[in-house]
Amino acid sequence: MEWYVVFLFVFGLLLGTMLSGVHVAFALMAVNLVGVTIFIGPHGLNIVAGSMVDSISGFALIAIPMFYLMGEILFQSRVVNLLFDMVGKWIGRVRGKHLYVAIGGGTGLAALSGSGSADTALIGRTLYPVLAEKGYDQQLSYSVVLAGGALGPIIPPSGLAVILGGLANVSVGALLMAGLLPGVLLAVLFALYVFIRVRLNPSLVPAVELDKASWRERWTSLAKCLPFCVIIFMVLGFILFGISTASEAAATGAVGAMLVAAIYGRLDRSVLSRALLATARLTSMVFIVIMGAVLFGQILALSGAETSLNLWLQQLSLPPMVLAAVLLGLLLVLGTFIDTLALIVLLAPLFSTLIVPAGIDPVWFFLLFLITLPIGSMTPPVGSMIFVLKGAIPESRIMDLYKAGLATAGVSVIGLIIVFFFQDLATVLPEYMFQKR
Repeated sequence: MEWYVVFLFVFGLLLGTMLSGVHVAFALMAVNLVGVTIFIGPHGLNIVAGSMVDSISGFALIAIPMFYLMGEILFQSRVVNLLFDMVGKWIGRVRGKHLYVAIGGGTGLAALSGSGSADTALIGRTLYPVLAEKGYDQQLSYSVVLAGGALGPIIPPSGLAVILGGLANVSVGALLMAGLLPGVLLAVLFALYVFIRVRLNPSLVPAVELDKASWRERWTSLAKCLPFCVIIFMVLGFILFGISTASEAAATGAVGAMLVAAIYGRLDRSVLSRALLATARLTSMVFIVIMGAVLFGQILALSGAETSLNLWLQQLSLPPMVLAAVLLGLLLVLGTFIDTLALIVLLAPLFSTLIVPAGIDPVWFFLLFLITLPIGSMTPPVGSMIFVLKGAIPESRIMDLYKAGLATAGVSVIGLIIVFFFQDLATVLPEYMFQKR
């Protein structure tokens, strides 16, 4: 059987199963069983159990539940609201102040939680009502809220970066650190977008409010947020200075989140139980998907389709930058109607086998992969992030959210292009980290 027939059959069957409403984890398992039976034979079912166990036994994957636990403790205890209050007091008397608060708070949340969907939902529930009450333009407000979701997968700690690094055989620590500068760049671009829109059309925002926060109140709000630095240092600091691996830093970050919640007096049995339950649900789902994804990759390899695809691409002799652009374009198109996690498990192992022989830096490429993911998730015809925001703001209209998502995606594309042509933005921190070690 020709390799392209195998690809079309396997990916078509998987895509059709997912589009029918079956969860990606169970869709992968079903397709894997069919694939093993067809390409290997009934005796191949013997390798399924061993493959599933091995796929989630790696020490690096311990970072997934630890990052989720860290974020859930901060969300369930509501201590992150202090972050929004502090940013608001320090921005002061600026036209469109609350939009900048949403961007600044979203950047801070991304550095504390590692979940773009959770950040979008939290900002939508907490800040959007304030924006609506004060008379901010609806679509511009939606765009700013979605910006927080665009930063979540990029700025460390990122749960998606851990999953992506594990499936693509890329250093998780390097991938996490690679997202820091591009994440800050995107936050600046979002703020610049707001500034330009407000400058061109001042009616989008209400009149400048008098700044009621005194300098004492500002410094007090900043002091209240200092414990958050403990979490950031226990994750990024530990990785950057070589104190621990990314997996170990995830565990210390979870401990740091508990300490911070306890310092604010908001860590009780109820908060801890809700955080643990939510973490268990998320981790179970992710690990089932990972088991299916690894086995899926093995089926492609054993069928010979993966090797044939590599040979075909080598015969095309595409320049590395062109190949990277083509792969990212494919990711962007698929991301408009396929779930983010499903895209990672489908494409990360495959892309990894394509870029390494072409001489493409895997850390740089998969950082671009992470930037591209939320762009697709905000874009029609599906756009999973749009439905997350719809759940957080029930009164919103889906078409208005799509229009706002396109604006946020457009700004993210500009950031993607900048990092694409200026690779040092993604590679300088990982290179420094490993040279220091």
